[in-house]
Amino acid sequence: MNLCIDIGNTFIKLYTVEASDTVHLHHRLPEWDEGFQLLKNIIKKYELKKGILSSVRHYNAALITFLEKNLDYFINISTDTPVPINNQYQQPQTLGRDRLGGVVAAHHLFPDKNCLYISAGTCITYDFIDSTGKYWGGSIAPGMYLRFKALNDYTDKLPFVKARFQEEFIGTTTETSILTGVVEGCIAEIEGRIQQYIAQFGPIQALITGGDALFFEKKLKNEIFAHPNLLPIGLNKILEHNFAKNI
Repeated sequence: MNLCIDIGNTFIKLYTVEASDTVHLHHRLPEWDEGFQLLKNIIKKYELKKGILSSVRHYNAALITFLEKNLDYFINISTDTPVPINNQYQQPQTLGRDRLGGVVAAHHLFPDKNCLYISAGTCITYDFIDSTGKYWGGSIAPGMYLRFKALNDYTDKLPFVKARFQEEFIGTTTETSILTGVVEGCIAEIEGRIQQYIAQFGPIQALITGGDALFFEKKLKNEIFAHPNLLPIGLNKILEHNFAKNI
């Protein structure tokens, strides 16, 4: 069992991942605050020896020192970290670690298929890896929260609306018009992206994860593999890949 830490745009998540790809989410923190004590408890309880950190934002350098001190083997994933795929991204130094971890998980779970990895959170990201293990890149779009917030921030009268399920696609009030515009707009975007990749590459396996995946999974017409823990699975594979190279 290994330790995987995901520092995202909104939350910090502390996972343990087993060799069987079984993932345990132990803590989901908006800020670090009590993080060191929580980490100490997890490492001690599960006698963890190996760990990996992925971050899309700045974090306390003391965290790196702590992990290096308390684990026998630790990776702070960077643009120089070896990965078990062929990375064709033209600007690897700017590639989000979460995107990289996601496509590693997609290729691990569906090694013989072209895969489109979709992460629906603060942003909606689309990342394509082919059946040979070549990762080509994808696209980044605002997520639901950012779209709701932008409508409120950049207009005088439109309210901020929280995401919820809306059966009718025609809004009959300002609130439901915003709701259906954002949610149905995201769904149409996701379906359109999937069809673009199918048109160019033939059959693909679409995978979706992230905090907003539930909103889309039930409404998407395309066959899609939904999994809440694709990123920690991918991070764990990167960790084991590097550990095996250093034995």
